[in-house]
Amino acid sequence: MPALSPFFMLPLSFEKSAEYQGVVERAEAGSIEAQIMLGDIYGEGIGVKKDEEKSFYWYQKAAEQGNAEAQYNLAICYYEGEGTEKNPKEGLEYFAKAAEQGMTEAQFSLGELYYHGEGVKKDVKKGIHWLTKSAEQGDAKACFSLGQSYFSGEGVERNVDYALKLLTYAAEEGLTEAQLVLAFLYYDPEAGIGVDYEKAFRWFSRLAKKKLPEAQEKLADMHYLGQGVPQDFKKTAYWLRLASKQGVVDATYKLGVLYAEGKGVKQNMKKAITYYKEAAEAGHDDAQFNFGNKYYLGNGVEQDYTKARHWFEKAGEQGHYSALNNLGIIYLQGQCVEENYQEAYILLQLATNLGASLEGTASFIKELSSVLPKTVLSQAKREIKARQKKLEKHQQENLASFGSEGFNF
Repeated sequence: MPALSPFFMLPLSFEKSAEYQGVVERAEAGSIEAQIMLGDIYGEGIGVKKDEEKSFYWYQKAAEQGNAEAQYNLAICYYEGEGTEKNPKEGLEYFAKAAEQGMTEAQFSLGELYYHGEGVKKDVKKGIHWLTKSAEQGDAKACFSLGQSYFSGEGVERNVDYALKLLTYAAEEGLTEAQLVLAFLYYDPEAGIGVDYEKAFRWFSRLAKKKLPEAQEKLADMHYLGQGVPQDFKKTAYWLRLASKQGVVDATYKLGVLYAEGKGVKQNMKKAITYYKEAAEAGHDDAQFNFGNKYYLGNGVEQDYTKARHWFEKAGEQGHYSALNNLGIIYLQGQCVEENYQEAYILLQLATNLGASLEGTASFIKELSSVLPKTVLSQAKREIKARQKKLEKHQQENLASFGSEGFNF
């Protein structure tokens, strides 16, 4: 629904009041202020029963008189199908009318629609034009969008310095998206602007105060690694707890790491296992491996090769090479399964291909190569090729889901 114009708080019985009748009379007499007020209160159901059709009617009346705010609100009604049938073409026209009158919100909306081709033929040049108009008036969202364009070079000549200036302005205005982008740009060496952990820490801190879980986890990483701040495991644990409570699976896994190693917290294997289990059940591959490893070694739990194999398989399906390596050993040594040299060879070779460089693995592979029949070995190599393609895809998906930065054991 369009943003409300500022007006006094209305009682629930407003529609029955003389004051309401006065507003209606003024609106019917052509008062733009009264028409917009009726559009607002019917659109939100403030003091009256919500009625989007009536809201649309009064916005339309004010828009017909050339009021930019009403035109903007009417455009949203057309685009969202509120009080009328969806009609992006009409919506675009009213956005344009309000934008031509200098309304920053309309200029931003029009710029976004053209830039992304939403309900209109994509026209990046027009998008940039209107985003620039809005940004010149200090609209934070327009500055953010324009900053991203100048950073990527889409629709404009790439200008990183100007992009950072726009993004910083939007961030300083309190726009969460801009603060998050800036924080990661300064944190990530692959962003190409030069790492600045102090600036990254400052922006992540602002976001963490807004209770943004991604920022809370990143602050934990920075305290753990001493990036931009002195290393502090207690603060790492503090921020991880907050992020974990908000459902960040990676933070839950990392809490398990802290309790397992006694960093920033009193070492407690029972708690470590609890966190590993929670993250493992949520699909975190490192947690699945660590949880399985506890059962494999009998560390903090009763040794159980069957449960270990279950969790190694879960992690292995996601391309976790250490889990694949351990599965290979299980099949090689017949732990809770029948010995299967072919499967052991496949798993150990996959682990190596995906990045494992574990002591003894190479010698196991060499030994298995010498004892497996050539036909079986050829079949195993074909199977490795087929599985590896799928597992590499899963590895990339995990990087996107849980991230590759921060501490990870």
